[in-house]
Amino acid sequence: MMTSMLNTGEERSGGMWESVTLEQWNDWRWQMANTITSADELKKVVSLTPDEEKGIEACLERLRMSITPYYSSLIDPNDPCCPVRMQAIPVAAELRNGHGDMTDPLHEETDSPAPNL
Repeated sequence: MMTSMLNTGEERSGGMWESVTLEQWNDWRWQMANTITSADELKKVVSLTPDEEKGIEACLERLRMSITPYYSSLIDPNDPCCPVRMQAIPVAAELRNGHGDMTDPLHEETDSPAPNL
């Protein structure tokens, strides 16, 4: 039988989550209340590359970033090619529109009943 890492607390060992109780860690309300929303918070968990720092800065000008402590614990802090890391942490290139990209592929701005909705 496989034991879930979520129940053992292994992902909390070391770092900024070490003092969190297992009960708190497994509480979705605690997870949502303690989401990582800035580069400074994320730097406490992950060694950011310069490209990631630029990406987060650019992203936060237009979008919101929110990474739960549990999800951040799945990120390899030293591997920029970690698949979980690449899903959670934006890089500057992601915000550039490439040739053939559509800025509003679902026509939400055109079809919106009110501006900026």
